[in-house]
Amino acid sequence: MNDENSSAPETPGGFTIERKLNYYAVLYLDLMGQRKAIAELEDLTVLRDNQPEYYRRFGEAAGKVWGVRVFLEDRLRRGIGTALASAGYLVPSVTIQMFADTIIAYFPWDKENPNALVTMYSLLIATAETVITVLASEIPIRGGLDIHLATEFNEQRKQDNLGNIFIGGGDIWGPAPKRAYELAEHDHNYMRVRVGQGVLGLLIESAQWMCDQLAADSYKAIWIGPPKVASENVLRLIARDPVDNDFIVDYLGNAVAELLSPDTLALVSKAVSFTESTYNRLQSNPESDPEVVDKYEKLLTYIKARQQPNGIVPILDAR
Repeated sequence: MNDENSSAPETPGGFTIERKLNYYAVLYLDLMGQRKAIAELEDLTVLRDNQPEYYRRFGEAAGKVWGVRVFLEDRLRRGIGTALASAGYLVPSVTIQMFADTIIAYFPWDKENPNALVTMYSLLIATAETVITVLASEIPIRGGLDIHLATEFNEQRKQDNLGNIFIGGGDIWGPAPKRAYELAEHDHNYMRVRVGQGVLGLLIESAQWMCDQLAADSYKAIWIGPPKVASENVLRLIARDPVDNDFIVDYLGNAVAELLSPDTLALVSKAVSFTESTYNRLQSNPESDPEVVDKYEKLLTYIKARQQPNGIVPILDAR
């Protein structure tokens, strides 16, 4: 789909609004358990009577979300750094935003841009690393990933005296972010990142397009080689969840073993231990919320299904 761009009249602040309609890949991540921390900040008497305590709580709560965002950005930047912006194909720029307990990452998707596929490949790897690292930090996380239509809005300042144009932060609206959100908020969801049908369909279309390009002109292998490798491996990072057969980012599957950084691989045992200990503690407490117990039980089911040699999870102790 080609971009359809338009600009609204200038706002009173001297801005114009640039609008871009396109397909977008959208990742939605939700740090669970943060709502309680945010609710505790609603007591304005704490802010009035003890500002240091208020800002300590604020920093502790917001700092977790900010830390996850920074980690995701770092891992994503490393992955995209391997993409080749050759033959006129640009590497899509990924926008990452955070609000409350949520992080959202998105980029324009063009199935006929090989580097869009490399970007998606990098995003899946970065997501896998993020989920493992966050669980190892004892923070439950869930999310959704899909590709669909959306409109991106950017505030664009006027040119300054030197001719520079300043672009404000972007916002995205439409089916793509809605679908990613709904995947994360699914009734039977738990600590995982669900993948929408739009991702699978368009990844297959993109891989087929590249195969057709190579068949028509073998010279294109010079610039389409790395994306072709990504196309052959990207679907290996997505699997059906053994719990309910939904498609998920298979962050503990064999396919990620050779892709994760050594420091992330070292955290797998900690993530598993957190899940086991939390489930055992909740299960033994008669006052525990059954829905929370169920979510950890589902996560533990996924983890056990990814024990070596079927995944990267160390063999669990017999219980």
